[in-house]
Amino acid sequence: MQIEKGIFIIGYRKAGTTSVFDALLKHNNIKKPFFKESQFFCMNEEIITNYFDWFKKNMVNDDLLVDGSTLLVHFPEVVTTINKKVKTPFYIVCVKNPIKRMYSAYLHMSNKYGGKEKRSFQIGRAHV
Repeated sequence: MQIEKGIFIIGYRKAGTTSVFDALLKHNNIKKPFFKESQFFCMNEEIITNYFDWFKKNMVNDDLLVDGSTLLVHFPEVVTTINKKVKTPFYIVCVKNPIKRMYSAYLHMSNKYGGKEKRSFQIGRAHV
């Protein structure tokens, strides 16, 4: 049994996937799934087959799956699996300037968990 429709928000960490996910949830016809990033389709075929019914029950609302699994960008072969399990998949790929993405990740880590990242962010001679 397939999922009718799926929206997959793909992109590297700090590339805007959460912003796109949150914007989609503001639409009246889109309900928040149990997890934003299930990473379900990154798992091996046996797990996907064995737990597909559980996944569908917990992640699909009104025949629509909204999945913000950023790890999908690392496994392009999952598109084949998704195409088998989702009748109409729609892919949104988030991209961002790599330097700005790294700086955003740096700020995220330097503010998270009591500021564990203590190094400065330097590009060549310039300090950002």
